[in-house]
Amino acid sequence: MVIAPYPLARTLDVVGSVGHRFQVWGRWLAAVMGGPQRLHRHRSAQRARADARRELLSMIQLGDAQVPPDGGWVAGADFLLLLARQVLTQRPGLVVEFGSGVSSVVIARCLQLNGHGRLLSFDHDEGFAELTRRRLRRAGLAAEVHAAPLRPGIAGYGGSWYGHGELPDAIDLLVIDGPQAWRQGQEESRGSAAPVAFAKLAPGGVVLLDDAARPGEQRVAARWRTEFPEISFGVAETQKGVLIGTRAA
Repeated sequence: MVIAPYPLARTLDVVGSVGHRFQVWGRWLAAVMGGPQRLHRHRSAQRARADARRELLSMIQLGDAQVPPDGGWVAGADFLLLLARQVLTQRPGLVVEFGSGVSSVVIARCLQLNGHGRLLSFDHDEGFAELTRRRLRRAGLAAEVHAAPLRPGIAGYGGSWYGHGELPDAIDLLVIDGPQAWRQGQEESRGSAAPVAFAKLAPGGVVLLDDAARPGEQRVAARWRTEFPEISFGVAETQKGVLIGTRAA
């Protein structure tokens, strides 16, 4: 008897779901071990995440099963809610995303609700890119998700960046939630988005950088503010922090 290999995307789906549960249990256990105050903060954060997810699902009119789990190493519910509000309000014609996943589902659904718009998403791993495509198909959504293997960072930024080739012009919304930048030596990886994509922003175009509260992203933001005066930057107070930049119209 020949046993067919288990599809990689399905394996990643199962592993991702199990991994998310372990992250939730791990955070709860750490909170319990940290004493009453830490447990209280953990429960408050959990309630806030649950509230943000409920509001998100209501806003984009999808069921809980159609939107993969958030939090942990993937985008948090508060960031996804901010992202949904941005797409539904701004109504972009072209969204370019670095780091595919749950956010791709949210963006694609918002574009669908808007009745127009194109999502071009890049992921460094073909397996995860296929997983995102699979989740999009499951939800009846459309997007272009490409695998773009990592290359050395550019313009003096350390770490790695996507080998994505030439980007299209007139990007209305640029979403930067990859590559992974928490490993040593990769902390400023996301800075490479600027030299390859900022010149492609349409007038009034918006940049969203997730995890902006981390030291690496803060150094990146400081450099961007100096080198790109035509873009006004501010910070949204989410759990991980979001840097929001708007190009002059």
